Amino acid sequence: MWKYVLPFLFFSSSVFAQSDKFLILKHRDKIKEIVINEGEFVVVKTFKGGKVRGRVLVLSENMIKVKHKVVPLTSIERIGRRNAAVTKIASLVVSTGMNLFLYGVSDNLRNGWDETNGNYKAGVPLLGIGIPLLTTTYKRTSKKWKFVGQVSGW
Repeated sequence: MWKYVLPFLFFSSSVFAQSDKFLILKHRDKIKEIVINEGEFVVVKTFKGGKVRGRVLVLSENMIKVKHKVVPLTSIERIGRRNAAVTKIASLVVSTGMNLFLYGVSDNLRNGWDETNGNYKAGVPLLGIGIPLLTTTYKRTSKKWKFVGQVSGW
């Protein structure tokens, strides 16, 4: 039975992995392109101020759908792709910084502030690096980038 199931799973997963729809971000000044595949998690901010987070579906060359909302590419102010690796590293840095900071503060509270321990100072640079990594997302604006939907014709 497994000799029939495993090839079928491999074939079906390889067919679905190849998407023929893309959202291409082209830089206006430089020769630089960034491709966002259909199904990737993006954060979109429109000119009206609305933010939509979710998986992207390319409907046509000038329309995308993000989390049940159809968004024309001409009304996008900013678009960003969420990077899972950066988020994991940032959360690790923030949690380590908070642990060091709270350990140092609790050590000083326990022993009294007459003989201060400098352990709480070690967590501050980690927090200074990690918190901005968690909060920065929308990098590609419509002033510098042109958004083009690419749908193959086959």
